[in-house]
Amino acid sequence: MKLNNPDKTSLASAFLLLLFAAGLGLAMLLVKVRSAILLSEPILLPGEGLSVVLPTGPGWKTLTEWTYEQEENSFALVATYSMRSAPPAEVRWQYKLTEPPLSPQAFLEKIARQFNGPISTIQTFQGPLTFAQIQLFSRAEGEQILLAAAVPQEGRLLLLQLKSYSEHYDLPDLFEQLAGRVHFRPDPRRQVGRKLYEDLTNRFYPQWLENLNRRAEIFLLSPAAGSVLGYSKTSAAQSSETFQTAFEQEQVSRQIDSSRSLSRFESAQNLSEFLWTTARQTRRGPLQTQVRRLSDGAVQIEDSYRRQTVCWPSKDAVPEILLPLAARAMLDAETSEAVLDIIASFGRVVPVLISRSDTPAKAALPEQTKYAVKIQFLHHPDNYEEYYFDTEKNLLARLEAMPGQPARIWKAVGETDLRRFNPFSSKPDQIVLKQIPSEMFAFQK
Repeated sequence: MKLNNPDKTSLASAFLLLLFAAGLGLAMLLVKVRSAILLSEPILLPGEGLSVVLPTGPGWKTLTEWTYEQEENSFALVATYSMRSAPPAEVRWQYKLTEPPLSPQAFLEKIARQFNGPISTIQTFQGPLTFAQIQLFSRAEGEQILLAAAVPQEGRLLLLQLKSYSEHYDLPDLFEQLAGRVHFRPDPRRQVGRKLYEDLTNRFYPQWLENLNRRAEIFLLSPAAGSVLGYSKTSAAQSSETFQTAFEQEQVSRQIDSSRSLSRFESAQNLSEFLWTTARQTRRGPLQTQVRRLSDGAVQIEDSYRRQTVCWPSKDAVPEILLPLAARAMLDAETSEAVLDIIASFGRVVPVLISRSDTPAKAALPEQTKYAVKIQFLHHPDNYEEYYFDTEKNLLARLEAMPGQPARIWKAVGETDLRRFNPFSSKPDQIVLKQIPSEMFAFQK
């Protein structure tokens, strides 16, 4: 049989089609390679048992440590992409410490209601954590935003925000790569912290108040070596009709800040509710803050400028003014480390690591010192306090270290020692605690 010769035109067409397909495939491969993402090693958030990853590689500027955001009561981790040949992009993790009890879906729905632009439907991604995700299309030219939220544990919210100004990055694909590498395992030291809080409220707080009724607690302030620079005096006070317990604390320092303060702390017997008022006299003038904790767990803050905020710390968050009691409770803990949250006098919330040592070694300490407890504020490595106790576990001294300032030591003394310290023996008239009417705390939740 004689074979027919193939049509030369058909062969040419087929060759061109194959060449086009190969070129298209190569182009797609180049785009994929160009936008491929390398991921960092896991970045741990101390005290939380959480680690995440960020994009890395050419064009990416990636942080390797979480930073504390005071106004947001949160920790953040950011990576930005910037190259001349490509539009910018950003990846931002945010770990919120004081969120109300909302589901991830409810949190994203709240954001969507405030967004001015097209949005996608909320979807769910199941990885190590369950994320709800939504895409927002800004009216700014080419901007795409993907938001995702997860609740690792009660009172905490993990938020992931991706931004890109072109299709250079496939945001849903990038999100899945990042969300799939989240690791969360609750820090076991948190459970120790919860036990400390129970001991503080059930045992040490009532005992401490009884001691205050018999004798005020007084400390003199001095640098590591040198003359006395101030004092702190804590005394029992008459409680109001609302609360069962109350005490006041006056503190004076003539170091760089040259500050004076007066605090009044009123609370329920078990600290489930409290009102903490602090007035400060500084070089800029008098300042006052009121922090009120309600029975539903919300904390409401009012400052001197009548600005009002509300946040939701963990149930076992300790007011900073009671840190000495947390240190004392640590002496009886079964383990040597614990993690819990602290509420500062201006309403911010930060986690702390509490660790116990039986061998304190500092030349400026009282000779009777037997035990030491260090409280490391986890938002800054140079911010910590150390408490020193004798063999009977009585508080002898406290060391205070703050960023950019020399360490200060407060040593326990009696009324006689305070009377000898004439420069600050009388209360300053300009410090006045002004009671803010309760109706000012009727926040909209």
